[in-house]
Amino acid sequence: MDKRRIAAIGCALAGAGLVVLGLLHCVLGVPSLQRAVERGLVSPVVAGPQMVSWIFSGGAMCLCGALLAVWIPDLLRGRRLAWRSALVVGLFYVLVGLGAVLWVPHPSVLVFSAVGASAAGPLFYARREFREP
Repeated sequence: MDKRRIAAIGCALAGAGLVVLGLLHCVLGVPSLQRAVERGLVSPVVAGPQMVSWIFSGGAMCLCGALLAVWIPDLLRGRRLAWRSALVVGLFYVLVGLGAVLWVPHPSVLVFSAVGASAAGPLFYARREFREP
């Protein structure tokens, strides 16, 4: 298996992971926020903007996952722009995961770093294979 294919598989896995995580973020997070409002743990005034933010961030994860999937054919062709774009998405999620661990020291938020590393790692491994513009 050549390095381009390995990079494309890594991006496909990361893209699928981001789409699944984004959907779970929306499906599980919104009812959790509603229960917190019912219990009085979160003010209803704060809950509206928080829910919009929650849904937006889940949608953004789905969008990043879809972009990784769209770039797969160009990665297989060796396009440098697709490599750069996918690498930026992967590194972004690695840094978001590390920042989240520093902010909230809970190991479960490292899943963002793991998803980002599953894209960025193979892309970095195959960096010399992407020469075409």
